[in-house]
Amino acid sequence: MPDYQLTPGFVTAVDAGTAENNPAMMHPVLQVLHAKSVRAADNGIRYRLIVSDGTHFIQSMLATQLNFLMDRDQVGRNSIIRLNKHITNKVPNKGTKLLILLELEVVAGGDNVHDRIGNPVAIYPAENAPEGGGAQQPHAPTPQAAPPQNPHNPHNHQQHRPIDPAPLPQAAPQHQSYSPYQNSNQPYYKSNPQNTTTTTSNANNYTMNQTTLNGPGSYNPGYNKGMAHGADQQIFPIHSLSPYQNKWTIRVRCMGKSDVRHFKNSRGEGKLFSVTFYDESGEIRATAFGDAVTQFYDLLQESGTYFVSKGVIKNANKQFNNTNNDYEMTLDTNTMITICNDPAAAPQINIQAVPLSELYTVQPRTSIDVLGVVKEVGDLNSITTKAGRPANKRDLTIVDTSGFQVRLTLWGKQAETFDGSDHPVIAVKSCQVGDFQGRSLSALGSSTILYNPDIPEAHQLKGWYERDAATSTFQQYTSSGPAGGANGAGKPSVTKVITAIRDEGLGMGEKADYVATKATVTHIKRDNLSYPACPTCNKKMGEDGGSWRCEKCDKMYPGPSYRYMLNFALSDFTGVIWVTAFNEQAEQLLGHKADEMAQLKQENEASFTAIIDEAMFKTYAWTLRCKQDTYNDESKVRVTAQSVAPIDFQSRIQELRDIIAEYQQSYSALCTLFSQLQRTFLFTIIPVQLPIVLHCTKTQSLTNASRPYRKLSY
Repeated sequence: MPDYQLTPGFVTAVDAGTAENNPAMMHPVLQVLHAKSVRAADNGIRYRLIVSDGTHFIQSMLATQLNFLMDRDQVGRNSIIRLNKHITNKVPNKGTKLLILLELEVVAGGDNVHDRIGNPVAIYPAENAPEGGGAQQPHAPTPQAAPPQNPHNPHNHQQHRPIDPAPLPQAAPQHQSYSPYQNSNQPYYKSNPQNTTTTTSNANNYTMNQTTLNGPGSYNPGYNKGMAHGADQQIFPIHSLSPYQNKWTIRVRCMGKSDVRHFKNSRGEGKLFSVTFYDESGEIRATAFGDAVTQFYDLLQESGTYFVSKGVIKNANKQFNNTNNDYEMTLDTNTMITICNDPAAAPQINIQAVPLSELYTVQPRTSIDVLGVVKEVGDLNSITTKAGRPANKRDLTIVDTSGFQVRLTLWGKQAETFDGSDHPVIAVKSCQVGDFQGRSLSALGSSTILYNPDIPEAHQLKGWYERDAATSTFQQYTSSGPAGGANGAGKPSVTKVITAIRDEGLGMGEKADYVATKATVTHIKRDNLSYPACPTCNKKMGEDGGSWRCEKCDKMYPGPSYRYMLNFALSDFTGVIWVTAFNEQAEQLLGHKADEMAQLKQENEASFTAIIDEAMFKTYAWTLRCKQDTYNDESKVRVTAQSVAPIDFQSRIQELRDIIAEYQQSYSALCTLFSQLQRTFLFTIIPVQLPIVLHCTKTQSLTNASRPYRKLSY
């Protein structure tokens, strides 16, 4: 066995807080004594490791973007690693530290290192090394039940092997994702925060340790002291909240409260509602699940002011959250919310309104604030979403002093209860920009709507409307704007790169857009890649007493016919996009029918995995369909594969040659035209140094451009 040299003294330096400033400890070599999977607060998988420097060992957490090292068995017991980036967290109420592994290299796998190096002892007395070369896990507190997840969150469809449900000592921070296909709903570090601790006492004379981190998003401890849950409690601004703080209290306005929504997933039935909290510093979306819905729904009232603490802060899932905050909050039964009865303490909501005339400068699907006067009110209409759920909507026409009018769509109760008879001023925070008829606006479930807000801008706008609107002519956006698309035949008119789908707002109009692209399959979701379908109508069936029932056909069948609904990532040199492929296209991609894959999933996991792996990192020519649809008042452009074909590289080479030839012809024609102009006209130039070298043809150029000229003639 090779003689691996560990970095002695590193664990002691971590405990003393000197490791980060010691050049000898910048890239320590450590040994993994033990590894164990745990369930995090968001129900994801985390890995807890015990690492040794040969003298001492310490508890550590692996950043989630490095989970693949454990999943692929690249790191395990006795492995040797070189730690390139880390931070430390203080474990609350224990006086110990937890090492967070952010970047590392595997020096040697556990199969090549059969023994523990040295005779390390625990840096903290409570952590004793177990027998067999591992390390004893510290005593874990009683695990808390995780709240039901949003059924529309893609994390809910992941399946994990059984793990120890012991909670983490503290939410582990992570740096930027190792791979572009990692879930974007993960926090990351841009620099290493430093832990500091302050102590505050309330009127009941109890003491609590307030752990804070000075770094990106750090807060000012002296900010806005007020009364919250007790005397002398510090009030934190919303913008200071992050997953790396343990204890905080915010004073907020409650806006944008949603209805209670009921859902059902593989773990049972659940319910949720969401609100948006505001203060002078910013906003944050908060969602309550399960028992927390009963606990807080009636307490939280629109425009009310509250003190909030002990919420769970996590990275925002921008697929369902359009607030201007990188984080979001989960309200659970441990969260504390009390009413603030001081009207003077109510935070003012900042509205950063974009003039309606400048909407063309805003990319579609971007969330902005707007302020306008309601000019026209449309009728209440009922539609059926693609999910089969009814939804009510109402279109308003709003105007502002820029002289433009734009359509604004309200949904649900906001649409049902709206009264625009007196032409109110309406302020909408976090409404979504669309490109229907050029530009349009949509107030989603997470948007906050204020009617006749008591702010100077609203009063000025109302006065302008009453004075000048009757004689004003308002401009409208038209569909001839920059939003690109395809022809009306449903076929792509041009090949585009992946980022063009987002940048050009494809799919945001009334009709679907079709685009051709050449891209590589870089990730395939292995869970739920097919569904049990009715042999007659292809709708999803449910099992009923050993048989299968189709609700649409109202028939029983002995078994289903599986059909694909495959989700995968396509990449090119510009970016990544998630695409859904149905039966025909997925069969072309995987080379197997959905029934075969469903059977392999149950009987031969290795063969199932091999087929998925074989299909990845291959490049195809795609036709993609882009269309915006609305689900739970949330609009999203969905991309589906309409066709997939292998690339004919000989034809592709000829295609690129033709493109190059066209450019060469254009360049040659331009040079010829310019040469003719040179012979025809007399250029008079003032006696200064020429700022530009006029390159006329390949054989005729000005080589002495730095010399002063008075006349040039050809």
